[in-house]
Amino acid sequence: MTAETYNPHQLVTLRDINDGAESFVIHKATDLEWKLETAKLNRRELDTAQAKIGAITSEMTSESWYHSNTDKDEVLSKLEEILGVNPTATISITATIEVFITAEVPLKELDSFDSDSLIHDSITIDASAWGSEVNVDDWNLQSSDWEEQS
Repeated sequence: MTAETYNPHQLVTLRDINDGAESFVIHKATDLEWKLETAKLNRRELDTAQAKIGAITSEMTSESWYHSNTDKDEVLSKLEEILGVNPTATISITATIEVFITAEVPLKELDSFDSDSLIHDSITIDASAWGSEVNVDDWNLQSSDWEEQS
C-alpha cells in the first residue's frame, strides 16, 4: 500500500479471542493506529519501569544496601537517582522585612504624602529566581512612617 492509496476510514475486520471465545470485530483504520500508538507508549513505559526495578534489585545485596555499614541516606540518594525523583516538602514562611526608602516629594504635596501608597507602588516581591518552586501568596504592609530629611 502506498500513501496515495491509504484510506484512514477503511474498515478492517480483526479476529478477537477473549476467554476462549472467538469474535470478529470491525475497526476503522484510524482507531487501530491510535491503539498501536498507545501500545508503543505503554511498551516504552513498561521497559523504563522494568529497568528501574532492575536497577533497584541489583542494589539489594549484602554488599550494597543490606551491608551493615550502608547508611540510610546513601540508599535514599540512590533510589532518588534511579527513580529520577526529588522529593520535597512544602513549607510556609512568614518574614518581616524592614525597608528604608529615600524619595523626592514636591513640597506642595508633602502635607498629603502617603508613604503606604509609595511603598505599595514601588516595592514588588519576586520569587521567579526560584522558578515554580516558590510562590509569594500574599504580602501585607503593616505600617510606614516618614520624616522630612534636612
